[in-house]
Amino acid sequence: MDTSIDDLLRASAPHRASTDGMVAAEIDRVGIAARVHAARRRRVRRLSWVAVPVLALPGIALASTAGTDPRMIPDFEIPISYVTDTGREVSCSIELFNGEMNYAETNTKAVEFIAAQNWEGVGQRIYDEAVKRDAAGDFAPFFGAAQDVIFAGADEYILPGDGGVGSDTDCTGELH
Repeated sequence: MDTSIDDLLRASAPHRASTDGMVAAEIDRVGIAARVHAARRRRVRRLSWVAVPVLALPGIALASTAGTDPRMIPDFEIPISYVTDTGREVSCSIELFNGEMNYAETNTKAVEFIAAQNWEGVGQRIYDEAVKRDAAGDFAPFFGAAQDVIFAGADEYILPGDGGVGSDTDCTGELH
């Protein structure tokens, strides 16, 4: 027997009330479209069982660790403000975190040294250095200048392998 399932289904279908060929073709077209639509819905439903948990996992991980990361609160914050060459006033901040290794703070002396410095006018000093670096073609001139200006003199407190000093900023590095 070489009959396919489609042949068997066609043979078992009730006889059509209309003998008009166009009506029969339209009924066939609507039936096929309904089967295709149902197959797509099943496929989407099947994919959602995989996609939803995969997409939800990062959110669950963030929600479960929120507030437990010791780096959420900075150990010191440096206010940065400067005026660009176009006269725009910019204000932002750079946050510093004690270095850590294996979730234990290791380098509190570096942040203590930096906190003890006079930070008045530091934003304009960073900006002036960044403009020089930009003219020299440096990549990310503002952030390199900020790193050098802030950590100038702190070399003896930041030793290789001690966890370093972490930082975060809301500064965009706007120069012009």
